Amino acid sequence: MEHELDVQIRALHAVVGNAITEGRHIVVGTGSTQLYQAALYALSSPEQSEPTSVISAAPYYSVRVRA
Repeated sequence: MEHELDVQIRALHAVVGNAITEGRHIVVGTGSTQLYQAALYALSSPEQSEPTSVISAAPYYSVRVRA
């Protein structure tokens, strides 16, 4: 299913012309927080001596906990 989703997303962007998908990875997740965390994990080094800065333009979505 993921391969077919990849094919369809690339085809859609090729028709619409709003994104370059050639040589790019398409990452799919269950929510923006999961994707942000995966990207930070993949792009951060455990040997870093300082925290990683993250800049997010509006709109952005934070985790909401409902009681």
